[in-house]
Amino acid sequence: MVFLKTFSMGLIFLLTGCDPQASSEKKDELIVGTSADLRPFEYYIGDSAGMHLNGFDIELAKLVGAQLGKKIVFRDMDFSALMPALMAGQVDIVMAALSPTPLRLQDVNFSDNYLSMSAGLLLKKSANIRHIKDLSRRKVGVRLASSYEFIAEQIHEQDDSVTIITRERMQELIYELSVNSLDAVMLDAHAAREIVKEHGWLTYVVIDDLHVDCAIAVAKQSPLQQQINQALSTLHQKGIIDELKAKWLTKQLTE
Repeated sequence: MVFLKTFSMGLIFLLTGCDPQASSEKKDELIVGTSADLRPFEYYIGDSAGMHLNGFDIELAKLVGAQLGKKIVFRDMDFSALMPALMAGQVDIVMAALSPTPLRLQDVNFSDNYLSMSAGLLLKKSANIRHIKDLSRRKVGVRLASSYEFIAEQIHEQDDSVTIITRERMQELIYELSVNSLDAVMLDAHAAREIVKEHGWLTYVVIDDLHVDCAIAVAKQSPLQQQINQALSTLHQKGIIDELKAKWLTKQLTE
C-alpha cells in the first residue's frame, strides 16, 4: 500500500531574462513569476491583439496586487527556474501551483493557503489505472521540480518498480503519453480535466486521498508575506476567492 500525504501547492511566480534587481527597483510594481502551461491556473490565450496570460492564478495575482496598491508584472519561465529566480531576487512572488514542501520551506516562505484540491492521474483511455496502487511497474511522468516530483519520489520509495520521469513542460509529458513512453502523468486533477478537454484520446482519474493546498511563495525575510496574507484574508472575507473558484474550478471533476 502506498503511503499518501497531504501537500501544499504553493503557487510560485518567477521571471525570465530580467534584471536581477528588477524586483527591488520599482516599488509600485509587483513582479510575479509563473510557468504558463497549466490550465486552468496559468496559460496563454490569443486573439487579434496577441497573446496574454489567463487563469485562476493570473486573476488572483491581479486582485492581490490591487489590495497592495501595486501594478502586477508577469514573467513567464520554465517551471524549474521559478524557485531559483525567487531566491535570486529576480521576482517578488511566485505563483505556479507549487507546494510549500519541507524542502522548499528551507529556502523561501509561503503565504497562507488559499486553495485545496485533489491530485489526479492523466492517462490514455485504454490504461488500466485507477489509483496510486496501480502504478506498480509503470512509468509516471511529472513536471520537473514540481510538487508532484516530490510526491512521486515518495511513491517510488514505497514501490521501486514505479519509474519516475521528469520533463520541463506539460506538453512534453502529453507527447510522451501519446507515444507510449509514459503510462501516466501525475498533476492537479483540475489541470488534468482541462487537458482531457483538448485531447480526446486521454482520460483522468481523481486521487481523492491525495490533496494539495495552494499558497504564494515569497523570499525569506520579505515583508510581502504578511502583506499578502492580509490581502488574501480580505479577499476571502469578501467572497472574492470563492467567486474565482466558482469561475475556474467548481465543475465536478467526474464530468
